[in-house]
Amino acid sequence: MKVTGISDSQLRRYIGGDSEPSISKLCAIAGFAGVSLRWLVYGQGAVLSDDQIRGNVLASDDTIQVPILDIRAAAGAGSINGDAAELGRAPFSRAFFRHHGVSPEAAQLIRSCGVSMVPTIADRALVMVDRLGRDVVDGDIYVVSLGDEVRIKRLHKSISGKITLKSDNGDKRLFPDEELSVADSRDLRVHGRAFWTERAL
Repeated sequence: MKVTGISDSQLRRYIGGDSEPSISKLCAIAGFAGVSLRWLVYGQGAVLSDDQIRGNVLASDDTIQVPILDIRAAAGAGSINGDAAELGRAPFSRAFFRHHGVSPEAAQLIRSCGVSMVPTIADRALVMVDRLGRDVVDGDIYVVSLGDEVRIKRLHKSISGKITLKSDNGDKRLFPDEELSVADSRDLRVHGRAFWTERAL
């Protein structure tokens, strides 16, 4: 991990509990991973700090400020959204995007609304979307819309072209699979692939 100045062997000792990082190393790791220090140390609070969400952090050549849009994508029955205003920005390292194979310029953060994608995506969690990831890969999670309803769902595509929207919540009585007709499948707008929600998907 050259970005943090921490060797792979030292990092493994941290992870294994054989050694404890100094506060400077913790700050370096938090900055590299794009997470709040409190969450990293205690596992409490939001993964992103208030300053990170507002974008009030020191920028560097290695930092990408990802826009947080005023879009609440429903992990449930659908959510109608107006114009997507920018609420703030959150910093992530370039290494983060290289790791996920995503172009930084194509990344956006939106907020989930609802519990149909629990435990994968929590209600009101920030979700990062790759706007270039619009080709449906069977089983991946996407931000989609039919009309004005913006949703986060796991998509499955059949050979016939039909797309099924699935929820990760195990209660199928409340969140049954939704198989779209061929016509509706063609009309489904795929806005991008969700690849991170305060952890990698």
